[in-house]
Amino acid sequence: MHPDCTAHGGSAIIIKSNIKHYETEPFRTPKIQATSVVVEDWRGHLTVTALYSPPKHVIKKEEYINFFKTLGPRFIAGGDYNSKNTQWGSRLTTPKGRQLQAAINDLHLNTTSSDTTTNLLAY
Repeated sequence: MHPDCTAHGGSAIIIKSNIKHYETEPFRTPKIQATSVVVEDWRGHLTVTALYSPPKHVIKKEEYINFFKTLGPRFIAGGDYNSKNTQWGSRLTTPKGRQLQAAINDLHLNTTSSDTTTNLLAY
């Protein structure tokens, strides 16, 4: 659910019931809506996050950093960031993409994407 209690994009995670997990408090702002679950793997806790960011908002590097820090030391945050950057295969770089890439660089995160889309996986 969007913070203003109206229908918007949003995010969700479907997880098999026999996987040991628990849901964390959703991250909900007008700029980022994220759903997270923590699963246990052979190395401990891993946060898995599905994210949606509406295209109309510009998000500053610090806002991305604050969001990523809520996910803990080990996480995978995938979804529609609505952000373009040539670093992850887009043909152009948008202001939002520049800010996201700066946050990724500052936090030394790894990323992968499907080339030309605005979808990104950060970990």
